[in-house]
Amino acid sequence: MNKICMLIFFTLLYQVDLVFACHRIDEFKTRLTIEQINFLSSDLNDVTSIQATISSIYQLDQELRTIYIHDRNNNEVKTFMLEMDQFHTQKMKEIIRNHGWPTITLFGKNTDHQAWLLVQHSSDLEFQKNCLQLLYQAMQCKETNPINYAYLYDRVALQSKEYDYKQKYGTQFHITNNGELILQPYQGTIEDIDKNRFLIGLSSLEEYTTCIKKMYKILP
Repeated sequence: MNKICMLIFFTLLYQVDLVFACHRIDEFKTRLTIEQINFLSSDLNDVTSIQATISSIYQLDQELRTIYIHDRNNNEVKTFMLEMDQFHTQKMKEIIRNHGWPTITLFGKNTDHQAWLLVQHSSDLEFQKNCLQLLYQAMQCKETNPINYAYLYDRVALQSKEYDYKQKYGTQFHITNNGELILQPYQGTIEDIDKNRFLIGLSSLEEYTTCIKKMYKILP
């Protein structure tokens, strides 16, 4: 009897989660539409306007990805996330085309971080490669957080022949359908990875792996 009750409970809980996820997707679609309308009237020559735009699309990105982390098999979430990322990439292209990388001095640390994350989530490899060069230049002038460069480097490297499809800083993992966490291909040894991470200001690979497991609720 207890097993039947438990089965009914988890079935109902699953159904509630589905309804909640569908409701949030509708909310996100509305917010994306508002973004698309608002951006038409935003001033790409005004720093404050750009900061507000980047902050708005960053918030939507993070909220949706929080849902995705806990519901990675939800096709509706995946489909909308792709649509959202395409729009955000388009907006970031326009901003960067006008201003170059949003530097810390001109736009502030928050906008620098938010802009990097939006580029990190883009599916446009050539755009990411261009931004990687901009981040490298900004890093030399202390106009971006070096960690931004490390994460985007790994994302680009894993998709690029010129980098031998290998990451350098160990920031990128793959999660299997069985919930197993796998470090994607990397240059050298784990010791090399840790040296690279230390030089750029990242924690050890072991500490980072622990954080990833907690974030995705993966058992040790």
